[in-house]
Amino acid sequence: MKEKNRPNLMGFILCENTIIDKETNNISLINVFDSLNTERVPFRQAKIVVFVYWYLETKKEIEIQQTVRLIDPDKEEIASLNIGVNFNRNKRRNGSTFNFVGVRFDKVGEHKFQLLVDGKLLKEVPLPVRVK
Repeated sequence: MKEKNRPNLMGFILCENTIIDKETNNISLINVFDSLNTERVPFRQAKIVVFVYWYLETKKEIEIQQTVRLIDPDKEEIASLNIGVNFNRNKRRNGSTFNFVGVRFDKVGEHKFQLLVDGKLLKEVPLPVRVK
């Protein structure tokens, strides 16, 4: 059962970039990743954006701490970023972008992006790395 004062996770998406329209606040996700295909390993990926989207049902004021981390096939952490999020009666939706720039991938196989909220694992998305 979901806690009443916790936000609902509406999206956890890996892409190349995001654009937020200043007039409409609409969000565009550019080049959503299904996998990474490379000529060889190791390699550096120029940019991976992890977009996290929340909705809070109540009008209470709460704050959460988000961490997104990248885990390799051997379960070793490659990279990690943190962002705090505040919700209040006027801001019940929130989108966060985690920009992973120049991440080095040393192995082929299934890597995972993990979302932790206040230190607890909430969601995991696989990102396979393949050699063409």
